[in-house]
Formats: sequence, C-alpha cells, structure tokens
Amino acid sequence: MSSYAIQGAIQGSELKVSENMRVAVVGPPGVGKSWLAATADKPWINDFDGRLNSLAGKPISGKTYFDKDFMQPTAWVEFENDLAAFERMSKESLPKTFVCDSMQMMCQAAMNQILVLGANDKKICRKISAGQKIYYVAGGYDAWEAEFQAVKGAISRLFSLGNVICNFHEAPEESPGSTQENPIYTGKLTVFPVRMRKLLPLFNDKWILSADNGNRVVYTDLKDYKFNSASTLLVDSIEVPDIQAMFKKHLSRLK
Repeated sequence: MSSYAIQGAIQGSELKVSENMRVAVVGPPGVGKSWLAATADKPWINDFDGRLNSLAGKPISGKTYFDKDFMQPTAWVEFENDLAAFERMSKESLPKTFVCDSMQMMCQAAMNQILVLGANDKKICRKISAGQKIYYVAGGYDAWEAEFQAVKGAISRLFSLGNVICNFHEAPEESPGSTQENPIYTGKLTVFPVRMRKLLPLFNDKWILSADNGNRVVYTDLKDYKFNSASTLLVDSIEVPDIQAMFKKHLSRLK
C-alpha cells in the first residue's frame, strides 16, 4: 500500500477492529440487549433505565442514572461528571467497553436537564399545567437539537475511551404523510427515538437482536426491506449473542 506524507495518516493494516468497536444494537424492549452487552469485554453499564439489577451476577460494573423528579433532574449532570472522571483515568484502569442502556432513556435524561436549564426560553421549554402540577415539554426545534448535540457529544467522548455499545429500541418507520391521528407505516424498522437515527452513521457496526422461536440471535449482516444491519467483524451473518465469542471468531479469521 502507498504511504502518503500526511500527518496522522494510518494504514488499514494498522487498524484493529476489536480494540475500537462502535456498536449500535437495535431490538424490541425486553429482547435481551442488556444481556448481550454484558457479554462484552469488561463492560461498564451506563444504566439510564433503572434496571441494572437485571444483570445481577453478570461480570459487569456500572451505575444507574435516573431522574426520580424531572423538575429536579440529576442524572445527566452526574453522568457527565463520571464521564469526565473516566477521561482523567489511565488507559490501564479504564473499562474495556462502555454501554449506554438505553438510548431512549439517555435522551430523556439529557432532555430533562435541557428543559430545566431553558425553562424561561419558550423556544426550548413549554410549561403545561395540569391542576397544581406543572410539566415541562420541548418547546420546539431548539430543544430537540440541544438534546441531540448533548447525546452525540457524550457518545463521541466515550468513543475515545474504548469500545462503545449503544442499545436502541426499535420502532416502525412512518411515511412522510403520517400523522399522530392517522399513522402510516412504511413496513421498515428504525430506532426509537426516531430523531436519534441521525446517530447511526457514527457506528461501524449496526446489529439487530431478535428472538426467533424463543432463541436470541444477532443479525450482523441482514439486508432486507425492514432494516440493514452491518458489521466490521469477520463473523457470520447470524450469530449467538456472545460478543466476546464473536471477537474471538473475528480474530481467528484474520490469520
């Protein structure tokens, strides 16, 4: 291969896929995305669902970030503080894999913080009164864009620390003419929240986790009308949900 006189240039032969994985796992709620992530190498679980105890006994570490009171959110600030703490650690002391579980609730944590900070800006926050209770909801595009940038920024920082797995719930894709009163679906699948599909190009691997006849399988190379999965690993198109075993297969096929 040619070597170009460009500072920072890298040859493909120097890249090691298994040391810098960026994986988006897509599947319905309850299919086992958290369990799949727990099979990765030394995973740290950023638990935004409040369900870390579902991984009891698994070889994982992690922390729950969950807002009990959306009017006094703490989850996103605590998560960012811990992320900064990881960035100050030596590479040897870091987890090998960082998991965001789930992306839906990670986005909710970011939005809770944005709405409180922007409570007096109508472009960001609308206040809805229901009796004596006040609810904050996104005021428009500015709020959604701030949420996207916050989540994207956090994931980009995680990419620099190690392997990253982000668990997305799946959702039916709606056609352009679809409305809340009259939803029209294309028959394809996308991620939920749908606005976060803009994050998918950041990931090298996009896997579908499914339970076919009660057996969990990972589709690493599924090309159909519903969803296109893909993987940089040299693995089979359908795999048993065991990430470390998939890495071993990849490394054996590199030889």
